[in-house]
Amino acid sequence: MKQITAENYLAEALMALVRFYGIDRIKQELDAISKQGEQFPAPTNRQDRIDTARSPKPKPLPKVVIEISEREPEKGKLLENFFQKIISAILLPEAEDVRRFADLVGIKKLKGKSRNELITKLANELVPLDMRSLENLLPQADGISSAQRREGYSILTDTLMQSTKRQTSE
Repeated sequence: MKQITAENYLAEALMALVRFYGIDRIKQELDAISKQGEQFPAPTNRQDRIDTARSPKPKPLPKVVIEISEREPEKGKLLENFFQKIISAILLPEAEDVRRFADLVGIKKLKGKSRNELITKLANELVPLDMRSLENLLPQADGISSAQRREGYSILTDTLMQSTKRQTSE
């Protein structure tokens, strides 16, 4: 797992904001801030105030990750960084990505209906592992992406279409 620096933390945080709000909204806000100097702009109309009130609260870390941080700070820090990226959808943005990662690292049949439920169950499975195992397993999440998922579906579709063609030609 790469080391978190202020620079890549900023880049990851901005990417999460862009994913959530969209690039145009972020540009608008940055323009407004730059025009006012150091002051942050107040919402300009009623809809902005409503959007601000409805903005989602950051989801907390799974309880087991917080607990392990108190007992084993080094392991806790590693898991906190990992799960912060998952919660903010920088890593494993879809529920299927969480399942695929779990399967890849040997956690079979991770079940859950929502992404949040899967994240909690993944944390319960990872916390008991030793540091060395975690350091080897966690970086594998970087290789799981929506492009890879789409490619997998594309291969499946091609295979199914080929088998259908064979059956119709026989």
